[in-house]
Amino acid sequence: MISTSSAEVTPAFLDQLIEEVLKVPARVWKQTFASLLDYDDVARLPCINAPTLLIWGEIDALVSRDMQDQMVRRIPAVRLVVYPGVGHTPRWDDPARFSSDVAAFVAERLRTSD
Repeated sequence: MISTSSAEVTPAFLDQLIEEVLKVPARVWKQTFASLLDYDDVARLPCINAPTLLIWGEIDALVSRDMQDQMVRRIPAVRLVVYPGVGHTPRWDDPARFSSDVAAFVAERLRTSD
């Protein structure tokens, strides 16, 4: 089994997450993940015309740095932010930094669009 979070995620948070996940029927999760395995959007990445923020945890066991680099090469206006020591879920592992980075990115976009 592959862990998607760092050790920073508290057991209480995981309990809450599991409680919420269990509200969704298993058949829905099965269909969702089966569809994800069949989905490939790499050819469409150059069509993204909006400024894009990629936030990636450097110890992500599901999405490699090479995959991030491929997206950086293909998406025209992209910024990659790497979180050291963080896994697949930066929004859970470091929510304060994640929120700050997203807010700063949006604020910068708003300033440059005026």
